Amino acid sequence: MRKSVFVLLFFILQLNAFAEIYKWTDEDGRVHFSDKPVNKSAKEVQLHQQNISTSPSVKQHEAETMTDVQRRANQSRFGDSLETERIKREQAKAKKKNEKKRREQNCRYAKRDLKAAKEVSSVFNYDEQGNKYYYNKQQRQAYIQRKVDKVNEWCD
Repeated sequence: MRKSVFVLLFFILQLNAFAEIYKWTDEDGRVHFSDKPVNKSAKEVQLHQQNISTSPSVKQHEAETMTDVQRRANQSRFGDSLETERIKREQAKAKKKNEKKRREQNCRYAKRDLKAAKEVSSVFNYDEQGNKYYYNKQQRQAYIQRKVDKVNEWCD
């Protein structure tokens, strides 16, 4: 009687092992698996049966041990890659913050220079010999326009 219960249980488990499995992708692109076809796009997945022994041989034990070692190595690599990604994100964030700070500073300088260029009555420069010369009205307008362009470049 007891033996027949185990045999019956064994066959029931074997039937479940050969149950059909269906795979489909939803409208969001996520892949799903089920024992019943949900829609017409569901496709049956063929699974390969593996022989499982109740008393593992030495080779199986070595293979399982190697799998544990490989699993730990993979976990370590995964942890390292997560740490690397975190560091990269922090560096990108710091770089973005520094760039923002630099832009704000250059914006302040550009606005200050534009204000000064508009407030002064005359603008001068030096030629190659070191002689001072004053801008005419057209040169002054071009100078102010360059200052406006710098404000537009650095200020958002």
